[in-house]
Amino acid sequence: MYQENEEPEEQPLNEELEQEAPTDLPAQLEEALREKEQFRNMALRGQADLANYKRRVEEEREDLQQRLKSQMVLKLLDVADDFERALAHVPPEDTQESWVQGITLIGQKVWSMLEAESVARIEALHQSFDPWEHEAVFHQETSDFPEGQVVQVFRQGYRLRDKVIRPAQVVVAKRPSEAGASEG
Repeated sequence: MYQENEEPEEQPLNEELEQEAPTDLPAQLEEALREKEQFRNMALRGQADLANYKRRVEEEREDLQQRLKSQMVLKLLDVADDFERALAHVPPEDTQESWVQGITLIGQKVWSMLEAESVARIEALHQSFDPWEHEAVFHQETSDFPEGQVVQVFRQGYRLRDKVIRPAQVVVAKRPSEAGASEG
């Protein structure tokens, strides 16, 4: 009785496979090819998304490094400016003193470090005012310089590579007013 139950189950299963196989084979093949193409497209999109993610993360990392570097350079520029101010106020008779020479050497070393990081001064004196590189602190009425020319630099400006990290604070020439010219 056990064998009888087993044989009738196998026969309909085999008959079903034999009946479906010849007629559905092209449809099944077409379906499998369509699914394969869908999975291939999904894999390609996934690879593209991963490549874009990696590129974006790398760009963000580089941007963060540049911002951190800029912040550190700005702090170091303040120190370099302090050295220059200190040396500018050394009396002429003390310039050969060892402590003055030591401060000079430290200032030079700071500048060597800044230059190694591609920091450069912005040339401002006697240049035309450029709002991207200069910050006008005052306007000076004068006929000695053309209008819009920088006549004095209060605080030096700096560039890190091609990017201005601190604009120069300057005094800009202005044409004398008519009222002032007629009084004089």
